[in-house]
Amino acid sequence: MQEVFDSIISAEQEARNRLSEASKNAEAAKAKADADSSALIFQAKEKAAIELKHRVDAARHQTEEEYLEARKAAEHKAEALYESLEPLVVELAKKAAYLAMTTELER
Repeated sequence: MQEVFDSIISAEQEARNRLSEASKNAEAAKAKADADSSALIFQAKEKAAIELKHRVDAARHQTEEEYLEARKAAEHKAEALYESLEPLVVELAKKAAYLAMTTELER
């Protein structure tokens, strides 16, 4: 009878030991998983930041090119407008000079 009792106590102790070991293993696995996921999240954030910087730089470069093209086009339009209005300006200047230099009776 004592042997059966000792056997039961020994089995309970063995079960406690196995449960304790399993708990330690589970905690270690959880800690490793937490560390691994933190590392993956950090790497993903770094990769996303690099990708975002590349996209912002590309957009900035494209915007600058578009601005320069638009500015050049506006300058060409302004130059063409000035050239097309130059004869009118000359004619108006002649008329203004005529009006300034003549009297009402001479006109």
